[in-house]
Amino acid sequence: MPNVTQILDPIEIATRLLTLRRAAKKTQQEFADMMKVLPAKIARAESGKSLPSLDLVARYAGSLNVNLEWIVLGLGKLNSQAIQEHRRQKQEDLSKVRSMFFDAMAQASEAILNDDEALRAMREHYGGVEN
Repeated sequence: MPNVTQILDPIEIATRLLTLRRAAKKTQQEFADMMKVLPAKIARAESGKSLPSLDLVARYAGSLNVNLEWIVLGLGKLNSQAIQEHRRQKQEDLSKVRSMFFDAMAQASEAILNDDEALRAMREHYGGVEN
């Protein structure tokens, strides 16, 4: 018969707990105060070194209005507007970073193409054909 750690992954649960707290924009201290537990309990739960107590997981779920099954098993709907907003913001931030990266690459390419010496050096280095 499998034991509980073979069914439940402490690291996955810890990752979901950490994601929830961060989405709520709370420090471990703030979250511990809100849930009336010691900050060390939050830190242990988010470390993934062992399974958090069901009581603590239930407190996370209740405090943040999320599905307990999602925290424990990663199943079901998240049911948290905060998390959905956090994910949307992360996607938006990623899009901005990508855009900035490609803009910077385009500017660098333009600068190289307008700099005959840099262009000549690149052609020599990469074996390109001279004009």
